[in-house]
Amino acid sequence: ARVNAEVSTVLFVGNLSYEVTKADLVDLFREHGHVESVRLPNRVRDNGDSKGFAFVEFGMPQDADKAASALDGQVHAGRRLR
Repeated sequence: ARVNAEVSTVLFVGNLSYEVTKADLVDLFREHGHVESVRLPNRVRDNGDSKGFAFVEFGMPQDADKAASALDGQVHAGRRLR
């Protein structure tokens, strides 16, 4: 999980399992702060699974930073988050 900008409330989360859901990500990230939204692009032409990345938006930049520090490189659903 990486912060997109120096003072950002949005994290780009890569290397996700293709089966991960928005609810899974809210559950994972909310222990680090208030999650405003999760955007999880899907593969429309294939089977509708995710593309393996998401954008997680927090209410406060410090919450996004805390989540990025805590979860970068951690394994979730068998995949190491980036």
